[in-house]
Amino acid sequence: MPGREYDFKIKTGFFKTQDFTLKIFPEGIALEPREEGAYKRTFIPRNELDNLLLARKDQGKFEIEIKAQGIIYSGTLIIDGESG
Repeated sequence: MPGREYDFKIKTGFFKTQDFTLKIFPEGIALEPREEGAYKRTFIPRNELDNLLLARKDQGKFEIEIKAQGIIYSGTLIIDGESG
């Protein structure tokens, strides 16, 4: 079953972000970097997902925080009419 895909800008440092694709599957969440480099694909099985918070920022943009196994991924999730 294909997952839904969203643009996700992950905070990687002070005023720095990295472009990722967030994919949601029944089995869990995948974070995939849009460019080759220092970051690799991460898969979080749903049974390891501790918390997921969304807060509306602007039209089509949400602040997102994903907590899993002591690791926090935070940034901006972009949802437009064409995603998924």
